[in-house]
Amino acid sequence: MSRHHAAFLVLAGIAACAFAGPAFGGAKRTYRGAYENGAYNFRVTIPKGLTGYDDGDPDYQRGFTIDLKRPSSKLDVWSEPNSLEYRNPCQAVTAESRYTKDEARGRVLLLSSRKMMLGPMRACEGRMRYVSRRSGEAYASMVLCAIGKDEHLHTILWIGPVRSLARARRLIDQLKASWGYDHDPGR
Repeated sequence: MSRHHAAFLVLAGIAACAFAGPAFGGAKRTYRGAYENGAYNFRVTIPKGLTGYDDGDPDYQRGFTIDLKRPSSKLDVWSEPNSLEYRNPCQAVTAESRYTKDEARGRVLLLSSRKMMLGPMRACEGRMRYVSRRSGEAYASMVLCAIGKDEHLHTILWIGPVRSLARARRLIDQLKASWGYDHDPGR
């Protein structure tokens, strides 16, 4: 083995150690009941009997995912900087329908889009249907986006088989009803 190759392996090992901390595969935290995110100024109540979990990154806490398992579906609740500079929440919903194409076999149908409120913020909700690329099953997606005064994009996203749409609607309604937003520019 050449000295250059050995030096490369040593540097690669050091880099792997540096990047293999909690942000890359750390223990997931779980949440039940009241959830508060100080980084993005929102709070919400996870519906009774369900558990949210994050991706295990202690330095970047955006929100949580609820794995609804049966039937296989998930509900994501998160916030992030509005880095794509959406001018309004409906523009973010339309973009989400384009991202859903990666999961679809064929077209993604945006069935409806409507304006609403998420706590004190103007929001937009979209409903989509498509055929899952992986399972070939009819899938649906519901996404609700809001842009806060601090320009953060707040999102609730459900993806799952069409047959579980009614349950998803009830859970999203519970999340919406409990949503709180605490923007304080002096923070």
